[in-house]
Amino acid sequence: MDIADYRPNRMPPSEWEDVAEFVRAVVTEAQAHYAGRYDTKDMLVTVADLARWASAVACLPLERSVIFHRETVADYASDACGHMTLNSAATRRSMLLRVAEAVLPPEERVAPLAPLNHDAPPRPYSKFEQRGFRSWAQGQTTAARRLDSRVILALGLGAGLATPDLRSLRVKDIVVDHLGVLVSRVINSLTVWDDGVCRHLLWRSAMRIVRP
Repeated sequence: MDIADYRPNRMPPSEWEDVAEFVRAVVTEAQAHYAGRYDTKDMLVTVADLARWASAVACLPLERSVIFHRETVADYASDACGHMTLNSAATRRSMLLRVAEAVLPPEERVAPLAPLNHDAPPRPYSKFEQRGFRSWAQGQTTAARRLDSRVILALGLGAGLATPDLRSLRVKDIVVDHLGVLVSRVINSLTVWDDGVCRHLLWRSAMRIVRP
């Protein structure tokens, strides 16, 4: 998208005229800094909305050190993004922080902000729940599915791997020897959830269920 041709659909023309030059200059510099890694339209929409809010609502001067100050970005996310989901607001704030890193001098760059989502971390599964998972795996309709399910449980519950780690796991990351099972790329050592199942299943089925 050509930055010079951008016009926001949901902003009054008079307000856009007040911030257009600032927005275009900032986005041009940020995109050059990141070599086009971010979507140009998304960046334009986000920076334009911040600039409009800062100028028209917060009555701040259109200066980079002010507009992209950590407190300005935090206040904008809290005040102007209330209609968004937490994930959408966090994505928009993250984009602004990346822009700030690109257009501010090192001494003025934005310090990390606290997460928007304050949900408590998930609690560990109880022994009763773990037995339920074992029953689920054992109840699969074919031997192959039972094997796959139990290996996934061994890696998830035993090694503590999250979904992204499971998806990116490779055969070379798993070592099985007389000492047990080692998932070397993700963690240095492994207290196995079920040593017998892990050792047997990972050895027999890693080539089949874990991508090479």
